[in-house]
Amino acid sequence: MQDRGFTLIENLVSMALLVLALTTGMALFHNAGQVGTLVVHKKYVAEMVNAKIEAIRQQSYATIASVAAQDIVVDGLDAQMTVAVTEIDDPAGGAKDYKEVDVGITWTEAEENGPREIIARTYIAP
Repeated sequence: MQDRGFTLIENLVSMALLVLALTTGMALFHNAGQVGTLVVHKKYVAEMVNAKIEAIRQQSYATIASVAAQDIVVDGLDAQMTVAVTEIDDPAGGAKDYKEVDVGITWTEAEENGPREIIARTYIAP
């Protein structure tokens, strides 16, 4: 007997494999879009944190102080920027004291449950 064409089972298996491949491809495409958006948001936040640190470095030493959380917008997302300043007393006593400055931005991505945060720290001496 000569085989002509595919059987019903072979067609069903090939269709199942095709559906699996297409579903996986669509999920990969969707996740790639989310990762791309997250990378852009992280870039914007990192640039904003660095700009804030540079602005603080331009201030006189005496005026550097903690700031209450500020509501900001990062690429359409609501976020909060915090500036925490801690005065450090050098235990060695020989060196001058300095200030530790932490600048952080916290935001939540559109399709995520938990917040994301980027914090940068710098030390400023008089």
